Amino acid sequence: VEKDAHGLCIPQSRNKRIPYQVHHGRPTRLPDLSADLEKRLLQVPSDLDSQVKALAARITVGAKHDEERIARVVQHFQKNYTYTLGIEIPFQEDPLTYFLLEQPDAHCEYFAAGAAILLRLAGVPCRYVTGFVAMEQHPSADYWLARNRDAHAWVEAYTEDQGWVIVEATPASGIPQGDAPPDSSYAMDNLIHQWKRLVAAILQGPAGWPRYAVYGVGGLVLLMGLGITGWLLYRLRLLVRKVSWGQGRTDEFENPDLKTLHRLLKEKLTQLKGKGLQRKDSETLLQFADRIDAHSTSEENLSTWSDWLRRYVAVRYRPQGWEKGQRELVD
Repeated sequence: VEKDAHGLCIPQSRNKRIPYQVHHGRPTRLPDLSADLEKRLLQVPSDLDSQVKALAARITVGAKHDEERIARVVQHFQKNYTYTLGIEIPFQEDPLTYFLLEQPDAHCEYFAAGAAILLRLAGVPCRYVTGFVAMEQHPSADYWLARNRDAHAWVEAYTEDQGWVIVEATPASGIPQGDAPPDSSYAMDNLIHQWKRLVAAILQGPAGWPRYAVYGVGGLVLLMGLGITGWLLYRLRLLVRKVSWGQGRTDEFENPDLKTLHRLLKEKLTQLKGKGLQRKDSETLLQFADRIDAHSTSEENLSTWSDWLRRYVAVRYRPQGWEKGQRELVD
């Protein structure tokens, strides 16, 4: 499996349908950060507001080591902020600067991004991480469940004594708890899981078939039938949920403005792919824009494409002004 500069597995390097096991444990000796990686993990925007820099200095003043600086930053968020799913950012305000200085209620992405900025300003190498907090184990199977509601963002900081440590700046009410659903949901989850394992075994070819040979032909047919049934029930649940969203509740995927923005972005990414420039799964739109600029030559100036992506980010992540922003992107 390929790894990136952080030593993390690159998703594109493996077949996502093939099951795998993860073994983890702390190495006997933690490797030191390379000078290049440490420099990258301390970078902050060049136009960062001076008030944010002053805030970081005030929070960590007198701290004698990185562990204390981390504790100070976490304590700052725990004492002064409240978690909520969503945030209101005034028009033309920088979202992260507004969050750090005005202390509005916000969700985990803001707490993680804010903690990363403050830690880097305090000289603590760190990185912003997104993933799932898997707290829910299937009661009758040998796997853990990570649902959409378990999505989360946090920070990983590097200290000389401990190596990589998790920094959780989000208040407790915003951390996924893995609340158990009804037993009927577990039954459906198991059907879907077994179906995916069967599909994975087929994709692996003869090497993956022995694990299902014990079922026999009849058992495999039954398993396939159960899998299809589970899939149909799953699709029915999504349909019911979609209908319920349409009855007075708001969902960003039903928001016509956001659907227009998503369509515009998809069209641009398709056009760029035709030029041999494809966005990586782990790449933000701004990182992709920077990479496009790096590919510009005197014969082909690609700045128009990178500028469009940067305008898209500015439009997409400001709560107000979508209608005007859409006209800008179309023009």
